[in-house]
Amino acid sequence: MILYLSNFLSAHGITPQPCEFIVEHLKKQYKISFRSEKKNSFARIYDQIFALAKHRKKVDLVIIDLYAYRSFYLSCLCGLVCRVLKLPYVSVLHSHELAPKFSLKSPLLFSFLKGAKVNIAPSGFFAELLVKNNFSTKVISNPIELSLYKPIDVTLDYPRMLWVRTVHTKYNPLLALKVLKKIISSFEKSKLTLVGPVTEPAYSDCVRFVKENGLEKSVTFAGLRSKKDWIALAAEHNVFINTTNLDNAPVSMLEAAALNLPIVSTNVGGIPYLFENNKEAILVNPNNEAAFSAAVASLFGEKTTCKLMTENAMKKVIGMSWDYVEKEWLTLFTEMGIFSS
Repeated sequence: MILYLSNFLSAHGITPQPCEFIVEHLKKQYKISFRSEKKNSFARIYDQIFALAKHRKKVDLVIIDLYAYRSFYLSCLCGLVCRVLKLPYVSVLHSHELAPKFSLKSPLLFSFLKGAKVNIAPSGFFAELLVKNNFSTKVISNPIELSLYKPIDVTLDYPRMLWVRTVHTKYNPLLALKVLKKIISSFEKSKLTLVGPVTEPAYSDCVRFVKENGLEKSVTFAGLRSKKDWIALAAEHNVFINTTNLDNAPVSMLEAAALNLPIVSTNVGGIPYLFENNKEAILVNPNNEAAFSAAVASLFGEKTTCKLMTENAMKKVIGMSWDYVEKEWLTLFTEMGIFSS
């Protein structure tokens, strides 16, 4: 049996993580269990450790997703329990906030990664850090299911921007609003839709900015949407923007590429490892309102270049579809002596 330990929290209105997609597909071939759907972090870690103890004689492999903040310590605790119980585990690094821990040489992080049979990086960003520190490493992309995404016939008339993320300060939604304000002077009809759950104080700051700058008719806070709903909503837009200050391998950008939307993003973390600047997306320095606005505007003046860029991005994302990613997981399991049931 494979036991997957991560945050399975979509039932609580939280954006689904790649683990939910992966488990849903792997269970078609393998006996796989997962923990946990508990929203409270302490209840979740109890659920995970209890599952390790209860199923220790049945478990062939444990997969542990590694995030930052409190979840980081809980994941490391699960790794310690695995080592005590002599259960093999692999780690999957997700959060961009983990990167500074490498430079700080965190003993907890290094012990966790050293104890793993292999450490999985969703992009070259973490793979580079892992290899540099001599950890067993394998790159397996965050998967997307291409069949869900119908390419949009993009009309580049005026900017109708789509932003998909939790409205949180680390993802810098305020920059998206500043970009809208700036480009409205050139494209009067410009629109911006922000899709995702909201947090404070980011949401209040955004609402205040909208009111102070008279953008009420140009901005929509769409809230958390199901994948089906936000994909349908995407058809009303013609550019995808990602304003984050930190990131690793954002699935939303892969989804935008699958939808044929041109992408403008900050060049932070793992993003330059996913998309090549000016070939598959336009990447600019973080928190640079002028550069970001100019990049969005350029899409509407260079339509041929924009079309070529979306075609290149589509080719890139096809290689990250489940058909390809599944083979990487199956190869990993075979190498570890785990076969389909």
